[in-house]
Amino acid sequence: MNSSHSSSPKTTPSRPTVDDSDDIFSDRPRNLRRRKKRRLSSTFLFRLRLFGMALGGVIFAFAAFRFMQKVVHPYQLGSEVSQQVAVARAQYRHQEQENAILQEQMMFLRSKEGAEVEARRAGFHRKGETVYLFPATQETTDGSSTPANTR
Repeated sequence: MNSSHSSSPKTTPSRPTVDDSDDIFSDRPRNLRRRKKRRLSSTFLFRLRLFGMALGGVIFAFAAFRFMQKVVHPYQLGSEVSQQVAVARAQYRHQEQENAILQEQMMFLRSKEGAEVEARRAGFHRKGETVYLFPATQETTDGSSTPANTR
């Protein structure tokens, strides 16, 4: 038989040793060694998850708020515009009424009677008429009238 295949116990060839007494993978080459994974404490993980959920909730709430603003904004504009239209229509109706009143006054003043009334109000009179001026009176709180120049 071959001497290399003897019945003696097999021994592993010796490798150069590195002083890594705390490393459990000391038999691997240095570049292939795995580092020990550090475990985070359960309270830290809980707080980290809680913070993540809170941050996600805030981001979700902000996104929902912005979405609702985008959805509601056209309706708000429509409401504001309809209010402005209602105000403008009311002003238009008021102006139309005032214009109608002024048109009637203009038609009256263009007539002979209207011209005479305005002329008399301005202090004019016809030839041969005698004008009598009375003092203007003011009503007091008890209902009696007094001449305006006596006060």
